[in-house]
Amino acid sequence: MDITDDNRNIKDGILIRSYIPLGFYPKKALNLSNSAFVIDNHLIFSVVRFEAVELENYYIEREWIIPEEIRLLSASALAVEDDNGKVYAYPHPVGFKIKDEGYDLSDKDTLKEFRKALLKRLKNEDNRFWQTVDPPPALG
Repeated sequence: MDITDDNRNIKDGILIRSYIPLGFYPKKALNLSNSAFVIDNHLIFSVVRFEAVELENYYIEREWIIPEEIRLLSASALAVEDDNGKVYAYPHPVGFKIKDEGYDLSDKDTLKEFRKALLKRLKNEDNRFWQTVDPPPALG
């Protein structure tokens, strides 16, 4: 699986987004039916199945984040037990889209493949973003 720029304009599929380690995240990964929030010591990322947003539901203020990601982040915030802190998520401003080939987002092997593809993409891109914030340990 490769994450390529060819998929940038697809209307529905899967969006993979890395998160800055600066945040405060739940201790465990979170899996919903159409999304997953993967947390480990080296890379934090989300995988979300998405559909095209209809024009009447489009808001420029949330152009960088899709509704399914909002649901996932809300679920992760609600997953923290009372009196055990808060969730502060810092998503990378760019998410990468891939075609949905019927992936099972609850399958650990599938999530490992997504992680591998995301790391490859992040390592290969010329991105000044990681020069302004601490990169995930997986990027070195």
